Amino acid sequence: MNALRLVMWSGPCNVSTAFIRSRENRRDTLVVDEPFYAHYLKVTGRDHPGREEVIEHHESDWRRVVDSLLAPLPQMGREWLGVVTHAFRLRDPWPVLGALCAALGVPFTQRMLFWPPRRRGSPRSKPSAVRCTSACTPTDCAREERMQQRFNERNRDLIVNISGRLVHRDEAGVSPFDSVVQGGDAVWEGLRLYQGRIFRLEQHLDRLVHSAKALAFAQIPAPEHIITEIRRTLAANGMFDGVHVRLTLTRGVKVTSGMDPRLNQSGPTLIVLAEHKAPVYGSGGLALVTSSVRRFPPDCLDPKIHHNNLIQSILAKIEANVAGADDAVMLDMRGFVAETNATNLFIVEQSRVRTPRTVACPEGITRGAVLDLCRANGIPFEECDLPLSEFYRADEAFCTGTMGELAAVTQVDGRVIGAGTPGPLTGRLSQLFRELTEREGYPVVGP
Repeated sequence: MNALRLVMWSGPCNVSTAFIRSRENRRDTLVVDEPFYAHYLKVTGRDHPGREEVIEHHESDWRRVVDSLLAPLPQMGREWLGVVTHAFRLRDPWPVLGALCAALGVPFTQRMLFWPPRRRGSPRSKPSAVRCTSACTPTDCAREERMQQRFNERNRDLIVNISGRLVHRDEAGVSPFDSVVQGGDAVWEGLRLYQGRIFRLEQHLDRLVHSAKALAFAQIPAPEHIITEIRRTLAANGMFDGVHVRLTLTRGVKVTSGMDPRLNQSGPTLIVLAEHKAPVYGSGGLALVTSSVRRFPPDCLDPKIHHNNLIQSILAKIEANVAGADDAVMLDMRGFVAETNATNLFIVEQSRVRTPRTVACPEGITRGAVLDLCRANGIPFEECDLPLSEFYRADEAFCTGTMGELAAVTQVDGRVIGAGTPGPLTGRLSQLFRELTEREGYPVVGP
């Protein structure tokens, strides 16, 4: 029987040494702890404790180490990884390794660290979204179901921030006298964390403050205070990447029940809810159905107020669920397309990007980023009134939002959009958006 060559990868703050040394008592097992540590210290020159002693008493030439353990291997590329069995002893790899890379000042990419070596010419797997769409194959559905379970497990012990109090999700609570409970009297933002940075955080906080001012909040916390609480929440959860943050600011707790804002005398409530969450839409394309629920015009309720009263969206989503669609298209009172129940909408017609005016929909942050990308890359675009018929005959369609980034739309009210698959311009803008999030963002995690 061939010997099992096991390589255990471990992050900081784990009991890996005790674990592997306990196996050393077996007669059929040979344990070698950190065989490349001397090579690492010698090559990097880092001043770790015991540096000279480690280099003096251990082999510092990686070639000799590999030869002694796995001989014969000609070079230390990725090839040697394929002839050993790997075990990862990590409570949760992403925050542990993310924090380590941040401390060392090196970039952290999940693909580099955790996706296995591939054969030349074979496609590299990619992380899928956590939600199925009507265009998913059975394999896609099973993969996304596993992803959903994984995120659910990681979110089981979340720490939530309620006005500066960090508590377990099962112990978090808001007073029944809080305005958000009494009448949905609050404003909110959805943020996304990429590699320790929140994309367009300043714009999100500007919109939060503007919405609070429009609702005549008596006290609005300074952006610096909000950022501090976001940082505390992310640190408490060990979060670095692949995170969605729901930021809520309520008018606060009332002295007694009632809608009068003068009953609020203790200041606002700030809630920071951070979850491990990938973009919520799959890559196969969304199927939408038009809702009977209309968006309010500005003379009824200004869509620029990003408020917590989402009953219109919820009713529209119910209709989409009953129809077996992914989301609902919502029209304004004139019959033009406003948005979906959760995202802004775009179409592509003859290589020109078109999106509804913000007459009955909010000025989405991701929507604005897409328009900026069109402007910067010479892609023609316009904001205009769009009837449903324009969507039915469009070459491509997609929606945008912080929760789902860019997601292709391949069907509206049973009409197939374009070829029924995500279009080339949608793909190009999605790639440009990914690149934008890789280089932009407000740093909230790290040194």
